Amino acid sequence: MCKHAHTCANMCTHVKQGSMSSPKKGPSRLVLLGTGASSSVPNLACLIRTEGPECTVCQEAARNPLSRNLRGNPSMLIQYQPSLTSNLDLVRVGNADDDGVKNILFDAGKTFASAVARFFPKLGVTGIDALVISHDHADAVLGIDDLRSVHYLTPYEDEKAGRTKYEVAKPIEAFCSDETFERMQGSVNVCLPSTSAVFPYLIPKKQIEAINAGEPKRFVSRINWHVVANLSDRDIDVDPPFSVFGLELQPVRMMHGGSYICLGFLFGPKDARIAYLSDVKVFPKPTMDLLLEANIDLMIIDSLYISEEHDTHMCLTEVVQVVRRVKPKRTVLVGMTHDFDYNTFDQALCSVVDDGEDLNIHMGYDGISFDVEL
Repeated sequence: MCKHAHTCANMCTHVKQGSMSSPKKGPSRLVLLGTGASSSVPNLACLIRTEGPECTVCQEAARNPLSRNLRGNPSMLIQYQPSLTSNLDLVRVGNADDDGVKNILFDAGKTFASAVARFFPKLGVTGIDALVISHDHADAVLGIDDLRSVHYLTPYEDEKAGRTKYEVAKPIEAFCSDETFERMQGSVNVCLPSTSAVFPYLIPKKQIEAINAGEPKRFVSRINWHVVANLSDRDIDVDPPFSVFGLELQPVRMMHGGSYICLGFLFGPKDARIAYLSDVKVFPKPTMDLLLEANIDLMIIDSLYISEEHDTHMCLTEVVQVVRRVKPKRTVLVGMTHDFDYNTFDQALCSVVDDGEDLNIHMGYDGISFDVEL
């Protein structure tokens, strides 16, 4: 039997695998909506190409809708229960369900619509209050257009159409870096593919300009944008924390290949921090210092391959070195390709990474949830 059996059991006290109905009272809930790489699992190439051996991971994920190998783009949802002691004066934005739960989404990539269909009904999620964006790559932002379907809506009677229609009740509050915002609105030229030509219509100023120019009113997301990290200033080591509904998030800078910076986030109580580190190759020293100083209970971290190194993402071998330095109580992998087979490898992690240390590293899977005190 795997010597990590006790750690698996310990994790399961935090992981809800039964009913996923909306939490009414008690702790907040953290849900990983996507745990795969940008190409997802199954990888389309593995399904349509006949040359070479069959990819058993992708084939199994394609056949089994409940497979834990079925992975969308990295994304996380926090169903946040503001406590009576939360400083709600820091940020009073957005809307929420009647039960007071604030639904805070981290990234909305290419597979966001699929994640909504798979998990929101089970979670009782009827709308999104806030969006936190780590960076502007396709696997983090190209699902933002679909936010129009997860707004809280208000009904009204359309006499001309003779039926009830719905309009957006409140904007979604979006939090991102200055560089991501500039690329979103298309005000800068970048060499790499960006969203600049795709989402300018989601910038309120440009929406008004279009209406004033006589363009028809279109049903698009209403988003209030908040810049929370000044990445264009490379002399800044640590950006200040920001708050969403009283939940304080500490952005951390991570190198996502070359000079490209992606944001990670630290949050939660000081004695049990949570680190969400979805797209990273290297941690700058100031960021590593933050991680070392934090008492991290749960670290969610990028791991593209098992041992093969990549220019823009960590592999498991590199993650293990980070875990040994930072010493989180538990670590969950995301951003995984078909290199990882959940059916065999999650337990195999015991022998692959143990080396005499109880590292408590596990594979994440889409839909895994944690009850957390925030």
